[in-house]
This record gives sequence, C-alpha cells and structure tokens, in this order.
Amino acid sequence: MAAIRVTVPGNILLLGEYAVTCPGGTGVALAVEPRVAAEAVEGDTALSGIMQRARFCDESGSLLAAIADVCGRPIGWQITVDSTALAGERGKRGLGSSAAVAVAVVALSLRLRDGVEPTAQRVMTTAIEAHREWQSGSGSGYDVATSSLGGLVRIERHPTGELRAARLPGELPPVRVVEGTAPVVTRSALVSFDAWRRERPLRAAAFVARSQRLSAAFVRGGERRRRLVLGAGG
Repeated sequence: MAAIRVTVPGNILLLGEYAVTCPGGTGVALAVEPRVAAEAVEGDTALSGIMQRARFCDESGSLLAAIADVCGRPIGWQITVDSTALAGERGKRGLGSSAAVAVAVVALSLRLRDGVEPTAQRVMTTAIEAHREWQSGSGSGYDVATSSLGGLVRIERHPTGELRAARLPGELPPVRVVEGTAPVVTRSALVSFDAWRRERPLRAAAFVARSQRLSAAFVRGGERRRRLVLGAGG
C-alpha cells in the first residue's frame, strides 16, 4: 500500500508578540522541535488526527474541515496527523501545534491533489487561508509561516494587511523555552489585545513601534547583538 509521510516543526515567536497582528507590525519567529507528523495512505477518503489521547476529525467547524474546504478532500486517500509531540502535561505546549497541523495536512493535500510537491510558499499561503478560516479570520499567520519555511523567520504585517515572511540567515543564540502554567487561548487573547488597542491607541502605537525597532535590530545584528535584543524583548 502506497504511503506518503511529512513532518513539520513547531514554532515560537521570539519578538513581536501581538504586534504582528497590527498593520506595520514586525516580529521574528523560530521553527522548533518537536514536530507534527502526517501520513497519507491509499484507502477510503478521510481526514483524522490525534494529540495524546484526544482524537479530532473533520467535523464542521474543525481545522481539518477548514483545510478540506480550501484544498478539497483527498479522494482515495486517508490522511492522519499526529501532534502528540507538541502536547505537554497541561495540554498544548504553546509551540504552534494547530499551525503545524495545518501546514502538514495542506502539504499532503496539495501533493495528492496536484501530483507534484508543492513549494513552501504555496503551502504557507494555502495553510494560512485554511487556518484563518478556522479561526474566523483572526490570527497573524506567523506560526503557519514559520512552520512552513523553517529556521529563523522575519514576519512583517504590511499596512495593507498582507503577511510577508522570509527566512533569515545566520544562527540563533541558545534559547530556553519555558512552558507556562496554563495554555493561552489564542482567540480570547487576540480579542483582549484588540480591545486594549482601541482603548489605548497611543500606547498601542508605541508598542508596535518598539517591536519594529527590536525586530530590525535583531535582523541586522550578529550573534552578540541578537542576544541583547532577545533580552530586551523579554
């Protein structure tokens, strides 16, 4: 039986938290281990997944259903995605599991549908579309872009709203990722941030401007400079 398998890294945002959702906002993100794995095997058409003991499928309103809406269903193939490696003791570990799932399933769906390996750019734009449909239009897309491109990624939210992402050269200083006490609910966090922006427009503008300065300094800097910028950004 024919089978196709892909793995996709998780992701973290080093600089630009929430600012990357604003026009003109910039940030820097990093693709990280562990990875999401997805596999397609010939058989009845189906999409399904698992994270630890919790299973998910393509019921209405789910991420997999949104991917099927954008890419079409993988006729004659069963796609199964496993994001267990990105789960912690208290649930999600904040490593962009849903974005990585979107990238992995979109990469397989496009390959099965079109018969050719899709480019990272095409996977990114398609996965962002599906991920945003699932999130009712919210989210910055940095996580999907980072899991698609890999490595260090510069994120820019163009004033028109378009997301621009590109890999950065150079090595990253050692980074220690500490798991929080509870997972953040992305949609609720974005609603709260948008409310704060409306209530405090001057402070919000200053926040975005500071994020732009730090991101620019990181992009231009060498290893020592990047260490200093990450310290300032924290």
